[in-house]
Amino acid sequence: YKTGTHTYVGSINLPTPCDVLANTVINNPATPKNFTIAFTTSVPAQSAGACAQVITSRQFKLSFTGPQDAVVNATLNGTPLIMNVFELKPTDDINADFFIKG
Repeated sequence: YKTGTHTYVGSINLPTPCDVLANTVINNPATPKNFTIAFTTSVPAQSAGACAQVITSRQFKLSFTGPQDAVVNATLNGTPLIMNVFELKPTDDINADFFIKG
């Protein structure tokens, strides 16, 4: 959390190299402190059935505005997802200290 913005970086293992990872941050106005990072996966039609079953890591970086005491959870295709979360020190640079590309 920094100046009103929460930033999450990491990776999720997907079943094939053809799987595409997307995310949406959901906040219900009735519970303004609660946020859900909804990760979804899809396989492009041209890859369906023609992709090797090889677990592939997909990296992500996302940011959203929210209160410092926000409660954040995550789902992957609607199933609760446990995230390992830790806060960076003020001297850490998220772009230099983590290997997120793209």
